Amino acid sequence: MAQLLNKSIRTIYLICTFLFLTMTLVLFINAVLRYLVGLSIIWAEEVSMLCMVWIVFLGSIIATLKLSHTRITFFINKIREDKRKYIVGLVSIATAVVSLLISYYGINVVKVSMLSRSTGLGYPLVILYLSAPLSCLVMAVIFFIQGVLQIQGKYPLDVSYDDDKED
Repeated sequence: MAQLLNKSIRTIYLICTFLFLTMTLVLFINAVLRYLVGLSIIWAEEVSMLCMVWIVFLGSIIATLKLSHTRITFFINKIREDKRKYIVGLVSIATAVVSLLISYYGINVVKVSMLSRSTGLGYPLVILYLSAPLSCLVMAVIFFIQGVLQIQGKYPLDVSYDDDKED
């Protein structure tokens, strides 16, 4: 299971790296063309926006896998160690439910965008809007599994609960 998670994280990192390099290259070329020739690439903004949106949502999946989403740990630190796993597990399961709701309602946005196309490149906008419900669905599954494992005591709970501890 750990190998599968590591391969998943690595694959998503590679995709994000490719998207970031693509976005950077397109914006750099657009800036050079605008400065040297006085022309700009019509579709440069669309490509950069598409890349950035996917980077954000794929990055959210990575943060979920690595337990690095922002948490407010003040109250969790006040709970006894033996009870903490239940609270943390329930919070993870509640987060899974919220992610699932975002994914469910995000499908409506995807349905509306099925026939829409971007103005510059003409790609289907569903490619852009699919990033949110798809990533939230993946995060919901991960949060649910983490929550169950945390309640069972089989998943790490020390994910920065000590505010005084330095990394």
